[in-house]
Amino acid sequence: MGFPAEVSVIFREEGRLGLDIESDGSGILIGKQGNTLEALQFVVNLAAGRMSSDMTRIVLDTQDYRSRRNAAC
Repeated sequence: MGFPAEVSVIFREEGRLGLDIESDGSGILIGKQGNTLEALQFVVNLAAGRMSSDMTRIVLDTQDYRSRRNAAC
């Protein structure tokens, strides 16, 4: 997306893998109401599914957006 980022594993459970994206462009990654982050997560899961027969779901997050969003709801 045009800016450097660092990705790290934040959790690994059966069937799920959580990845955290550290970047100065986190606001751009999140997008309006998290739509960009959701779309990026969809594309990552689609690509991972085509590259592997493993059905692990990948969950993307940046700046604890998902936990903050869940706490607000």
